[in-house]
Amino acid sequence: MDGKRTPIQNELARMRGMSCFVCAPRAQNPIGLALDFEVTENGAKAALNFGELYQSYPGIVHGGVISAALDETMAYAIILKTGVLPFTSSLKLDYRLPVKTNTAYVCEGRVVSREGDGFKVEGRLKTESGRAVVLASAEFICPTAELAKRLVPHAEWAGFEKYLASV
Repeated sequence: MDGKRTPIQNELARMRGMSCFVCAPRAQNPIGLALDFEVTENGAKAALNFGELYQSYPGIVHGGVISAALDETMAYAIILKTGVLPFTSSLKLDYRLPVKTNTAYVCEGRVVSREGDGFKVEGRLKTESGRAVVLASAEFICPTAELAKRLVPHAEWAGFEKYLASV
């Protein structure tokens, strides 16, 4: 959380219009999570602590915020391994225990398989002691620049092309 960022995170943060709720630095999104990802053997991980701004019920983190953190961590598992920006095509979460505000957690994502331009990825949110509180699975596609521009025509893609899949 605004600590040591990977080189690709630093480069993406310098691009015009980058204000991702999960991974942009606080200077670019003051209400975001500002996660700092690190490379793991099979993907990525980030330490996080959800403040009260992200709660639904008192003391409990909103499930949508948890979903966003896991989705981005699983995407970064792909980004850090391939250098390509993926788009989420499906996402499933299993909330096993309540996620408490003001508590330290680790969010992990690992690439399970790759088929063509698609990836299957698993993620989990766990306590510092290693207890899984939320499990996730997702499928991602790595779009070409042409497909990305067609899917999100209003986005500013200048500078992002090198992170999109080639034909």
